[in-house]
Amino acid sequence: MNSETLAYFCFVIMILTHACSTHAEDVYRCPPEVSVSWSIPAPPTGWDVSGAQEGPRVAHYLVSVTFSDGPPENGAFLRPALTREVEVDGGSVVIERYEFSDRVNPTIWLVCRYGNTPATLTKSIPAEMESCEVKRPKDLSEQEVRCR
Repeated sequence: MNSETLAYFCFVIMILTHACSTHAEDVYRCPPEVSVSWSIPAPPTGWDVSGAQEGPRVAHYLVSVTFSDGPPENGAFLRPALTREVEVDGGSVVIERYEFSDRVNPTIWLVCRYGNTPATLTKSIPAEMESCEVKRPKDLSEQEVRCR
């Protein structure tokens, strides 16, 4: 093997190694609970407000994590491409894999849903992410999201 061939071979290996090592992975965790308040700021004429709350008094716990193709208020929620159940540390965990190859919008949103409230927490994820996996324990605690 001459020195030019060796140099070219080393260059190709270096490029491939760099390409593989720069593959980003982001990890997200939705807050396990949120406090939600609600009120009726201007009741209709002749009506009084009862039961409305001022301030964060009602705790709501995380029940699911999903993704939206574009802003969540548009309602384009994605379904997992793959769902499987695995045993981890003596407990059962559901893993949902979401693929973004067919996205319509440039931005995918992570959506954290909480029980007994329409309130959600949302976060856009970097455009270069092609897929995400959600690890969901049976008790719904510590739902971890890994995106690549």
